[in-house]
Amino acid sequence: MTTMIPPSYKISAGQQVDVGAGCLARLPEWLQSVGSCRPLLIIDSFFAYHETGKAIIRQIHAEAELHVIEAPQGEPKMASLEDMLITARSVSCDAVIGIGGGSVLDSAKIIGICLGADKPVAHYEMVKNPLPTHTVPRAMIPTTAGTGSEASSTNILALANGQKGWVWGPETKPDMVFLDAELLLSLPHNLTIWTGMDAIIHAFESAVNKFTHAGAQFYAYHALHLAATALPRCVDDSNDAAARQDMLLASYYAGRSLDMCSASLAHWMSHAIAGITPVPHGLATALSFEICLPHLLAANPSAGEAAARAFGADSAVALPDYLTQFFARIGLERKLPDNFSMVTADDIFIALQTPETESIRLSCPVYPDDALARRYAHALAALCQ
Repeated sequence: MTTMIPPSYKISAGQQVDVGAGCLARLPEWLQSVGSCRPLLIIDSFFAYHETGKAIIRQIHAEAELHVIEAPQGEPKMASLEDMLITARSVSCDAVIGIGGGSVLDSAKIIGICLGADKPVAHYEMVKNPLPTHTVPRAMIPTTAGTGSEASSTNILALANGQKGWVWGPETKPDMVFLDAELLLSLPHNLTIWTGMDAIIHAFESAVNKFTHAGAQFYAYHALHLAATALPRCVDDSNDAAARQDMLLASYYAGRSLDMCSASLAHWMSHAIAGITPVPHGLATALSFEICLPHLLAANPSAGEAAARAFGADSAVALPDYLTQFFARIGLERKLPDNFSMVTADDIFIALQTPETESIRLSCPVYPDDALARRYAHALAALCQ
């Protein structure tokens, strides 16, 4: 009798995570524990003027010599990252805190790791050079439940050519994470839907791509199970703190899963069209996911079956209809923004060929050829009208 030995895999290291409504009150305690007296706070420019954001700033100011950088809206551009890094070095900060959505956390993680050496950010983009191995303590606090940046080694930035690029490495992951539902109670309706779908798709794609394994799937299935009920509850009642907390956990678990594997076709498509003109990432990824879902399921049937059931569908066969109903339940509109009105299927097909997105395209167990890419381009173009 032959015994099947499962393939070996690695479960990436986690970090300390403080979970629960109001847990951010323990941030000064963490700063004290790491010996920080000159922390740098990189914060979402909107959240910095929200009452909760102002209260956090006052709280840290009372304990330390705090320096604050308001991060620009949208994905971080190289020029703004280099400016942030210059500021961080000039104030000799001894810890970095990020508070905001995925782009803000990515910025804070990039600045945090770059403080471990004297090189500019551009030195590390697209894995050009090894990252520093030692740097200042870093804490990340998400104000959306979607990107899972607080759990991930991937940090997205906008390249000079307009395409999405990244600074990647486990060294960029923070030392501390606070998952506090109170920070999400003011999250706008559309952002709740779009970021929530991003978390769901992170979990699903990491559970079915060709790099998946049991360790990643453990987190992915838990994320899918939580989000299936928590996201509709958040949509129904933005002040449902328990649902917000569940979505924060789902996003974190999905980020852990993604960190061990990869995204797949929905992110290949959404990253490509974001290189044409700006688009909310979660919206673009959700619309792409519905289009490419049949191929994802066919490419890895057994994993697709398990992921579908974790999300609440009766089977993988039933998942496409289940997803359609889920979109209706949360009120997701199938339309790209008005700035896509002049974008054609040819434009999208060309964007799908960019080398920056090829690694994500390759993560699907069955490679999507150009004929399929053209079909996807036409399907996305139909959503531009």
